[in-house]
Order: sequence, then structure tokens, then C-alpha cells
Amino acid sequence: MTFDNVDEIMARLTAVFVGKFEDYQIKEYCDFLMPLDFELMHKTINYMVHQGTKFIPAIGETLTVYKTIEATENENRMFEQKEDFCYTCENKGAIAVFSQAGDTKLWKAYYCTECDRGRNAAYDGRRVSKYKSKYYMEPISKVMDPKQLAQINLLKKREVIPMPQYVRDLLQKTCNNMAV
Repeated sequence: MTFDNVDEIMARLTAVFVGKFEDYQIKEYCDFLMPLDFELMHKTINYMVHQGTKFIPAIGETLTVYKTIEATENENRMFEQKEDFCYTCENKGAIAVFSQAGDTKLWKAYYCTECDRGRNAAYDGRRVSKYKSKYYMEPISKVMDPKQLAQINLLKKREVIPMPQYVRDLLQKTCNNMAV
């Protein structure tokens, strides 16, 4: 953060919260704010106002909220980077499903409806103008929910499933109520 950014944050803190900084507090808060990210600090203040904080928060309280928001932002960034990976078909475009009818055991291929690879893998030989065939692939959504399959594959990889923001807010609210 630049000195102008720190001044802006300090002005916002005094404007939004009740209270007044003493001289030693101004220096401590400025030293605390310098290495932090300007945008995240604004989000921190917004969050604290939304939570009902009335008085100028202590540095430790501000740092805790800042670190929580920073971790959430990092998780979201990490998940956004992985969005090109399709967990439904694991970037294969097709899903093989085992089925058994009596003594007959067979694998049937379905195309993924959640990604471009799957839509490209879709095949219907009945609609081909030249060299028609009876073979075709059905969408995976005909057999199972693709979102549920994606969750299963994600758990198999033992990766963290991103927690929706409303769940985080509910957990935060519950923890705050328990502390009181």
C-alpha cells in the first residue's frame, strides 16, 4: 500500500466506525496497513461494517478478518484456475458406464454434457448424411446427474471441494454466536 492508500484507509476507518485514534494508535495502524493489499483492506472494512462492528476495531481483529478474506480470495483464485478441467469426464470427453443385463456384461460410452471435449465427442451415426450407421452416443445426463458424477470424481482425487460463500457466512455467524 502507498502512503496515500494508508491515508484513505485511515480516513475510512474514522468515518465508518465510532471512536478516535490516539497518536500512538495512528502510527501502529499505519505500520500495520503498509504491507497489506488496498482492495482486500476495503473488503475487510466492508465485512466488518456488515457484521455490525461499531467501534474502531483492534489491529488483531482487523488482521484476523483480513487473513480470512485473503484466504477466501486465494481459494477462489485457485478454483478458477482449475475451471478448464472437467471433473465429470476428467477431460476425456466420454464416460464409460458398466451395465449388466442378465448374463450379458457390457460397457456403454456416454458423452459429457459439461465440457467442450464431450460435446465434440458426441456422435450420432443415424444423422450422418454419408455412410449412415446405427451407432450413436447418448449424453451422460440420460443415465446420471453430471454434477453428482463431478463431485464423486473430485472426492476420488481427494481435492478440497470449494465451500460456497453462504456456507462460510453461516459458519462464521454460528462461531460468533458460540463465542458470546
